[in-house]
Amino acid sequence: LEARLEDFLSALVADTEGRHERYGGTLYLREPELKWSRGGLRDLDVISWIGRARWPVEDLDGLVAEGALTEHESFDLRAAREHLWSVRNHLHVQARRRQDRLTFEDQEFIASKLGYRSRMALAVEQFMQDHYRHARVIARLVDILPERARRSRRPPPTTIRDLGDGLLVHDKHVVMDDAMLYVDPTVALRLFAAAVKEGLPPEPRSRDKISEVTLDRDWCQRLRKAPGASDEFLALLTDAARAPMRRASTMEALSELGLLLAMIPELEPIMGRVPHDSYFAYTADVQAIKAVDTLRALERGELASEYHVASRCAAEMPRPRPLYLAILLHSIGAGHPDDPSGYGAAVAGPIAQRLGLSPSAVEHVRWLIANQDAFYHCALRRDLTDPDTIAEFAALAESVYRLRDLYLLTVCNVATANATAMTAWNARMFKDLWVAVRDHIEGRQDREAQLQRLAVEALEGIDEPVARARLESFVAEMPERYLLANTAEGIRFHAKRAERQGSSPVITTSPSGIGEGTLELMVVTDDRPGLLADLGAALACSRFNVDSAQLYTRARANGRVEALDLFHVTHPSALTRAELEPEVETLKETIESVLSGQVAASTLVSRLDRAPSWARPGPRIKTDIHVDNEASNHYTVVDVYTRDRDTLLYTIAQTLHRYGLSIALAKINTEGDRAVDVFYVEQEGGGKLAGDGVFADLSAALRRAIHALDKERA
Repeated sequence: LEARLEDFLSALVADTEGRHERYGGTLYLREPELKWSRGGLRDLDVISWIGRARWPVEDLDGLVAEGALTEHESFDLRAAREHLWSVRNHLHVQARRRQDRLTFEDQEFIASKLGYRSRMALAVEQFMQDHYRHARVIARLVDILPERARRSRRPPPTTIRDLGDGLLVHDKHVVMDDAMLYVDPTVALRLFAAAVKEGLPPEPRSRDKISEVTLDRDWCQRLRKAPGASDEFLALLTDAARAPMRRASTMEALSELGLLLAMIPELEPIMGRVPHDSYFAYTADVQAIKAVDTLRALERGELASEYHVASRCAAEMPRPRPLYLAILLHSIGAGHPDDPSGYGAAVAGPIAQRLGLSPSAVEHVRWLIANQDAFYHCALRRDLTDPDTIAEFAALAESVYRLRDLYLLTVCNVATANATAMTAWNARMFKDLWVAVRDHIEGRQDREAQLQRLAVEALEGIDEPVARARLESFVAEMPERYLLANTAEGIRFHAKRAERQGSSPVITTSPSGIGEGTLELMVVTDDRPGLLADLGAALACSRFNVDSAQLYTRARANGRVEALDLFHVTHPSALTRAELEPEVETLKETIESVLSGQVAASTLVSRLDRAPSWARPGPRIKTDIHVDNEASNHYTVVDVYTRDRDTLLYTIAQTLHRYGLSIALAKINTEGDRAVDVFYVEQEGGGKLAGDGVFADLSAALRRAIHALDKERA
């Protein structure tokens, strides 16, 4: 009987884990599958099957009577079951067929049907927050019930090692004296500290007991006030060692058992909360924990091949506690309608103070949370070759210490927003901003010296007289902004490939690009107005996505004025260089046909397939246009926030061209379904936009052009 039970449990656990992986591996899916994914209806069946296999019971009351579930677990499980069936029934009625995936559109419909109303947060966000909380109840019990079934038939351990302070080691687990919880609540935190130190997981019964007592508000308050509790918690938060727990995450384990909320009850509003936005893959609390674990991985050096600069910065952290706490609390203001970061900073200050941080460390936590978006926005939306931009950010950071922590917070947050948020391009922009601002703060940034150094580096190793003369000529003919934005290796490659005969364009890709699956595309041709719009049409038609565009004018000694445009691009269907080759060849042919006049850009765009009638829409995204003359000394900066579309770059570039504007720099960034595109523009002949009403006129023209896309593609 024992062997049959163990075989059944092992097979059931393996099947459940395999099913979870097939449906995303997490219950925090943006569009969850109600039946098959983690925390769904099939997991409810698994709980029932385990109960019937081990105990002679037919329902949840029987499991409570047998001690397999607590009264509170049974109550929460019934509520979760009722929630899932209610949502599934609404889905079936709405679709008039069997449908178990809770799409964005369905989420809004069901939130309304269940009586949710928008207040501080959107109704749909409140609904999904409750949904994830119910799914978490089911997922947790699916994880722990097999061990409870095994433990109930396991013989007592024969070898015990006393660790002191109410902790023991037996049966390859760290065990807590349950009675100590009421005498000294910090034993719950010491259990996890001992588990990390011993490299052994906490015993399931001890975890269950902690999960039980954290439901008692009085016990949680006693824990927060207990001597040494704050130090124990902060030590667990900042310990970079791999924990012997699920996904090696101590904070995830503390969160599952309620200890995280016991220590920081202010986190309760963001537990299970995810914005109704396709950019974020996880709820706010889970994303914060993943970001903490990413910082640990950086500190251990496990991500050095991907983020070598960030890994070095993490290894050099002089005071880790404020940074770890800021990352854990960075989303605590989520849902505030006006200023989530400012509100989060105000809430985080007293928490840091209660946990015993010094006044300067408390202020540092507040500063990091208040400015958590600043590094991201500057790196991806501003011209990093502009010395005024770097000086302005250096004034914000004030010190290398604060700058380093803000850089690491940004890397950890973006890397855990979703599986594709941290592109090679993003990582490079973050690194470049960190280096430029650090050098400025330390007084090492001299623009003239930097330009001279780059020119010397580019010429290093080029001894052949003709090749060296061509490279020197290329460097002299290119604008300073180009030299500051590119590496010496890149400059040498561009110079070598930019030479062309007659009027034929040069279209090539860098042999290495900036990351796996990301290519640098270079187009050299006679400069003319509207060039970016034509290239944008070719890229869209070839299904390439643009991360960034650097647009330069090269004044040749022979009087010719050339455009040298650089694009960092990816393709959704290919990940490796070899897989990209046929797509790149098609792109080159398309660009040549546009530049030669064989086909018009508008014709290319008209050939693109319309969205199918059955395509599911994502969350509604408002279009916002901002025109700014203050962000740059030389250019007018146009920020475009809207839903992403394949012809968006072409449409914006074409509109700016019709408005008589030349584009010097374009930064293209996609956050889920949201496009955040920035263009540095100047009037014909140079200079910023000027005149009464021109900002409003340009904004209106861009808005009309973008809105027309939906009508054309419908």
